[in-house]
Amino acid sequence: MFIFLTDTATKGFQMTSLDEVAAEAGLTKGSIYWHFSSKHDFLVELMQEIIREQLKGRPGEIANIIEANDRVEAG
Repeated sequence: MFIFLTDTATKGFQMTSLDEVAAEAGLTKGSIYWHFSSKHDFLVELMQEIIREQLKGRPGEIANIIEANDRVEAG
């Protein structure tokens, strides 16, 4: 996933190729597409993983955010 991040940062999302990412990682193109149907799906999974890592060990903070969001939605 790090290769995808660095390629995207360097080339931009549109110019980043999962085929090239697979080759740089020493994987086959098929192994990438087995898990992800598109570059967009790969990016979504990567973002979700980063968010999960950032939120580990922060249940109190998450509860506060949810509570504040509920108050805003309630008006």
